[in-house]
Amino acid sequence: APLAGRRLDPVSSVCAAALLLLARDPRELLDLGFVFSFVCTAGIVLMVPLFTEATAFLVAARSRRAEDPPPLEAPDGRAAPRWRAMALARWRQLLRFLRGGFCVSLAAWIASTPVTAVYFDRIVPSSLLANLLVVPLSEAMVATAALSLVSGLFSPWLAETFNHANAFLADCLVKAAAGFAHMPMAAVEAGRWTTATVVAWYAGTIALMLLLRAALERRDRA
Repeated sequence: APLAGRRLDPVSSVCAAALLLLARDPRELLDLGFVFSFVCTAGIVLMVPLFTEATAFLVAARSRRAEDPPPLEAPDGRAAPRWRAMALARWRQLLRFLRGGFCVSLAAWIASTPVTAVYFDRIVPSSLLANLLVVPLSEAMVATAALSLVSGLFSPWLAETFNHANAFLADCLVKAAAGFAHMPMAAVEAGRWTTATVVAWYAGTIALMLLLRAALERRDRA
């Protein structure tokens, strides 16, 4: 889109990707991986911007209500030590990262819950927390795999190092997923959802998203 001078449109991009895959092989529509991938991606694209804006508003409102003295200023009015300012900045970055990760995880969980219930007769609440760890590990695995491919062109030793790092990350991911799977209430038997239940879930989700958008717009006008 930027190369063509057009605005970015994530929804159209997701739809175009799905159509291209289905044009190549229409049987992909019956593949569980295809269904989960596009359902979760659509949920993330549609819901995460709203969740991110809402959580940012809540954090800002809470900060305004706080009665503590400014964290970067000492009680006597002097500037706080440099290390304290840096530590506070890193802490805020970590909180933003966790907040963003939870918004993505929540959107994917809401979008994929009906699919999970239809195919596996259960709901998996533990995925809300598991994704906070699994998603960054997956991204690190993709990065190390790409680095291994590139470095293999000029340094077999470096490529092997990245391969070992990738294997370590994969082992961490498997163990983390297994740990979350054994948490209490990790999966709840819900029975196979009917078409009416799935429609009601997504209709309720759309209604809540519209209400959230309306509330955010009222806040912006206030």
